[in-house]
Amino acid sequence: MINIIDKIKYYTRKKGIPVGLVGVNGWGKKYLLRLAKSKRFNLKVCYDINKKSLDKAVQLVRCKKAKNYLDLLKNFGIQAVFIILPNFLHKKFILEALKFKKAVFVEKPLVNTLPELKEIEKNIKKNQDFLMVGHSFRHNDFSKKIKKIIQDNKIGKICFFEFSRSIKRNYHDWRKNRKKCPGGCFMQLGIHLIDVLHFFFNSKIIDSKSMRRNIINNNVDVFQALLKLENGIQGYLSTSFVNKDNTSINIYGERGRIIFEQNTLFLETKKQKKRIRFKKTDIIKKEIFDFFNYLKKNKKPKTDFFESSKIVKSMNKILHS
Repeated sequence: MINIIDKIKYYTRKKGIPVGLVGVNGWGKKYLLRLAKSKRFNLKVCYDINKKSLDKAVQLVRCKKAKNYLDLLKNFGIQAVFIILPNFLHKKFILEALKFKKAVFVEKPLVNTLPELKEIEKNIKKNQDFLMVGHSFRHNDFSKKIKKIIQDNKIGKICFFEFSRSIKRNYHDWRKNRKKCPGGCFMQLGIHLIDVLHFFFNSKIIDSKSMRRNIINNNVDVFQALLKLENGIQGYLSTSFVNKDNTSINIYGERGRIIFEQNTLFLETKKQKKRIRFKKTDIIKKEIFDFFNYLKKNKKPKTDFFESSKIVKSMNKILHS
């Protein structure tokens, strides 16, 4: 577990929608703490194949410990399950949850491949099964500000875009395996860029040309793609595991440009270059709130199965170009 939180006690609440969590390591640690503190959910049970991490997690948040995933689904009276696991495991865990009529929150991407997507699609009952995917980028306040600038036509007709995301990583886990993580850095980082591409422009990709290589990892750690969208906008995506951490978004219009670089947002026009302030966002808290509204108020989340499946299709179109 994270060292900082070892001294802090979190208590699960008796009230709230009863849920289970699968995966308490890595990104799952963040969900563990948010769910334990949530007023809307009652984290009743956790499961992880790492028994040491599982023991520490349930002791920290004082929830139950499942013997296995089937035990978690059957024996604790939960209504929903949070699946925070490596991508290649998503399909199996989602299908099991749907079989037991549990609502599902799964970390992005929904699945890796189109055959996996088709299998889940066959098992999803429209308007009956609740499935949401944790695409975090569109929850960021800077993403919402960018969307508003576009909607308000402040840079005129969009001509093209340049999106890039990099994190310096040398992986020694499932991410280095080309079968478990096809596309390497693009699968893990590019998925965020595709998410906001859909969010900003609401148009599907009709053409793509990509290049990739591996430098320090066994899997792809540098990936670029040229894209054309159905609405005519063209652009460029770039991801890397060999450069320092950074997210860059440039959107060029006829009358100006939107610039997001080094966590700073600007609107540039002929008259001025103006800094746009935005709030720091607790994206996991936002996702959990969306999921609660989905279950309690039947309010469609920003990334339900149908929206998230479009992102998987776009990702695969680029990967296979």
